[in-house]
Amino acid sequence: MPFPKPRPLFEQRAEERAARRRTERSVKTRAKARDGRRCRVPGCGAFTYLEGCHVQGKSAGGDHGKRSSLTSNILTCCRDHHRGSTTSLHSGDLVASPLTPHGADGPVEFFIRTREHGRLISLGISEPKGAKQ
Repeated sequence: MPFPKPRPLFEQRAEERAARRRTERSVKTRAKARDGRRCRVPGCGAFTYLEGCHVQGKSAGGDHGKRSSLTSNILTCCRDHHRGSTTSLHSGDLVASPLTPHGADGPVEFFIRTREHGRLISLGISEPKGAKQ
């Protein structure tokens, strides 16, 4: 029986990237359903330009590997609160802190960092609004 014809490495990597993107899309879709298709930041409630944001980044030990099908590390945020404005999760002025070991699948408390002293002030607690996982 002959060996299968080897495929070029770039084709194999392209297939792996496509599979990863499909997984990421399905995780973000489930996270959006869990969050009621709204921004989770208290007082916002935007339902357009939603993005999935990792609660705990990869550099801080967040789950981005084979277990990335879990929604517990993904929050649904509008573009402004994710990375757009000066008070966004990526700027560090907005902080999301899960209150249970279930991560974003449970209640999350949001804090805003003050510019004067760098203190954290609570914005409130956000519960998942949509379908349970």
